[in-house]
Amino acid sequence: EIDIAEVRAEIGDDPVIMLSTSTCGYCEQMREDLAEWDVDYLDIDVETDLKGQLAFEMLEGRGVPILLVGEKTVHGYSPERAQALLADADLIPN
Repeated sequence: EIDIAEVRAEIGDDPVIMLSTSTCGYCEQMREDLAEWDVDYLDIDVETDLKGQLAFEMLEGRGVPILLVGEKTVHGYSPERAQALLADADLIPN
């Protein structure tokens, strides 16, 4: 089982963190969505950042983006799920 607290110990406690790569089209779309929703987030490149690589492995990542909202994760590009988690965390209006 994945221990999100352990992952957070590696990458920090920013409310929203995205694990991504610079060449991923879905990551770029998620960045655009987060900007449109006016959400502050930490973007960690899993190809160039060692902590990002470790977090990706700890989360059993199979692809990017992976969005962490508090203790919850969204694997892959799923704007509906991301929006729901952000709203639940009071980071965007419902």
